[in-house]
Formats: sequence, structure tokens, C-alpha cells
Amino acid sequence: FAMFFNVLRFALAQKVPRIVQETNPVPCLWSAGNSTCPVKDEEVSRKPDLALLDDVEARWDTIKAVCELTSRPYSATGTIGNTLDNKVFLLFRRPPWRWFILLMSVTKEYRELRVHMYNHSGAVVTPPINIDTHPNDFLHIFSCLVFGKLECLGYDPSIVI
Repeated sequence: FAMFFNVLRFALAQKVPRIVQETNPVPCLWSAGNSTCPVKDEEVSRKPDLALLDDVEARWDTIKAVCELTSRPYSATGTIGNTLDNKVFLLFRRPPWRWFILLMSVTKEYRELRVHMYNHSGAVVTPPINIDTHPNDFLHIFSCLVFGKLECLGYDPSIVI
């Protein structure tokens, strides 16, 4: 999936070059490098299926977004819901300049996309978007994540690092 997402990212950048020029100067890429070995952390070992990074090394303070994948149907109280909750805890733990965190889940035979938005008070999950029947919705959401400015990904724009 990481390769597919990155090829899709490059294809969109070629088709609409201004989308790259108007957003982050550092390109974000999807990585599956930590899907089999945990992200380096002294306290908690977790493995995101896909991590959106603008750095070579995945750390919880450098991961911009996470996408969890499963062939099973989505359940907020099931494995996928608990997995996303754990990842959000780790993403919020390090950088204090995050207002909210966006995650994606691709479920139900990898056909249904959901966007999960967490802030410090709770979470909201979109209804499922069928990737096959609504490809433009998928591309719009995908583009917002990979090409969006940092404040679109939940970062406080008043803090410069």
C-alpha cells in the first residue's frame, strides 16, 4: 500500500503541479517501514501500517498521519478502533503543538476509507467512503493529507520549529 500511495502522490503532483508549489516545501511520503518493526520509543512499542513522513526515520514526533489497513469490517470498539486510539495517544504525547490528528483506516476488503479526526477531547469518524464507487472523494481526502499544509494536519501554525 505504501508504494501505491506514493505512486498516486507522484501522479497527482504531475497532473496538478501547483498543488505541490502551494503547500509544504518538504514532501511527505508514505512508509510501511514500521509495519513489521515498532517505531522507536522508550515506553511503548507500536507498529503503524502506514506512516506519512517528511523525514527518513519514523518517530512518533515526526509522523504526520497514520493509515491502518485491514480486510475486516470497521468497528470502533474492535481491533482497528483500539489500534487507532493507541496510535493517537502516541502521536499526541510528543509534540505539544498538535491541535488535532488525522488518521485514515482502509477496511472491509480494503474498499472502505474512513477519516478519523482526534483532538484532545475526543474523536470523530467519517461514514465509510467506498474507494471503488467514489474514487474522487478518496483522491480529495488523500490529496489533503499528503499535500496539505501543516495546519491542515493539526499543527499549530504559531509554533515554528
